Amino acid sequence: MLAYRGAMLEAALLGPAAAALGDGPVVVIPPGRLAAVPWTLMPSLRDRVAGMRHKLALIAEGSLERASLRTLVGLQEEAVERVAKAPALSPLEASDREDLLGEWFEANGIAEAEELLWKVRNHLHAHAGRRSDRLTFDEQESIAAELGYAAGDDAPARALGAEAFMQD
Repeated sequence: MLAYRGAMLEAALLGPAAAALGDGPVVVIPPGRLAAVPWTLMPSLRDRVAGMRHKLALIAEGSLERASLRTLVGLQEEAVERVAKAPALSPLEASDREDLLGEWFEANGIAEAEELLWKVRNHLHAHAGRRSDRLTFDEQESIAAELGYAAGDDAPARALGAEAFMQD
């Protein structure tokens, strides 16, 4: 369910641009209401969204090839130019578009998927006692049980609960 909705979100927001992203880290700097989009749900962005600190670290380490850096800077400049040339929206138009996006999120279950991601993330942090955003195989059963997926405490029930959890 979560993977399906992530693919739907990607198709709606990125469309054919997803194919042009390559396979390296991606820095997403969303405007306005798009800041709430669960970007890592999208198949082409999963495990690839990098924060600005990550991007700066890649540059400082020299692990980013010059050609890739030039391409990245060019894409960013092009995006800024396109945004600058876009017709200004009135406050009412901007609000209407944000409402449409919010309605699409609700109609496609994106809000529920995001809520599940936050719950899982919080459980991961609690298990690790620190920030930890990786759900390992070893943690699937216990987190699934904590989220109410397991129908009992025995091993088969916990395994089935973990399977249901991972399908969501």
